[in-house]
Amino acid sequence: GLSKADQDLVRKLSREAQTEQRQLWDKYTTEAETKLKAAGVQFVAADKPAFYKATQPIRDKYGSKYAALLKKHNIAAELNFHTNEPPAKFVEMCLEEGVKFAFGSDAHNLYEVGEFYPNIRLLQEAGYTGNLENILVHVGK
Repeated sequence: GLSKADQDLVRKLSREAQTEQRQLWDKYTTEAETKLKAAGVQFVAADKPAFYKATQPIRDKYGSKYAALLKKHNIAAELNFHTNEPPAKFVEMCLEEGVKFAFGSDAHNLYEVGEFYPNIRLLQEAGYTGNLENILVHVGK
């Protein structure tokens, strides 16, 4: 493996690359949006809170049934935070059923690879305080 000094250097340079990548991406998307708007493209923002509220009855009705099916068929529930933040209530249902989880970052940029702090925060919000090894799916096992 790498020496402690090399590991520290990799971490430092990774953080620096992540910061630069975010700055470059923000600049690129701002410039692209400006050009598109100048060309007449109209952007319509999705009303996520309204959509979430309108679909709440579906989650209430089927959430526990879905969690039970995941457990029955030994399928992991993916916690993916790019555009799909699952509600803590569903995570609680999965935890109660003993469903395993898979973390997804759905990275669209290099700096998003491995950003799993929102996944861990959601598990904590759902009441999980144990060892992640006990609830994460292990590939090949």
